[in-house]
Amino acid sequence: MSTIALTASPVRFHDLRHTFATMNLIAGEHHMRVAKFSGTACLY
Repeated sequence: MSTIALTASPVRFHDLRHTFATMNLIAGEHHMRVAKFSGTACLY
């Protein structure tokens, strides 16, 4: 039997930001509000 080592890369702030945005969009939050909360520089 062979063993496979599983490694997880460190979580970056950018990853958490995308997770936050995705979860809020799935929950039905308006996309402009999510963009504002997640710190998007350009809101057009």
